[in-house]
Amino acid sequence: MAAYEETPAGAVRHAIRDGSFEIKGDAARTVAAMISAAQSDAPPLRLALGSTAYSSISRALAARLTALEAQQAVAKSADRQDF
Repeated sequence: MAAYEETPAGAVRHAIRDGSFEIKGDAARTVAAMISAAQSDAPPLRLALGSTAYSSISRALAARLTALEAQQAVAKSADRQDF
């Protein structure tokens, strides 16, 4: 869809089409990891599958944490003074 052209999803689609997106995943290993996670005693709420997904998610979360930490003083300044 045209709405996704300038989004990360659009970038991945373009990279797959032009051959610059290296697909590292193995379908059988992905399925095995999904089954193992689902059958575990404490299955994760979200499951990153593959090194590309792990790296992308890790970078995104680190950036969000940095942005949050930069707001710590402002966030705490909104608390009531009697606590």
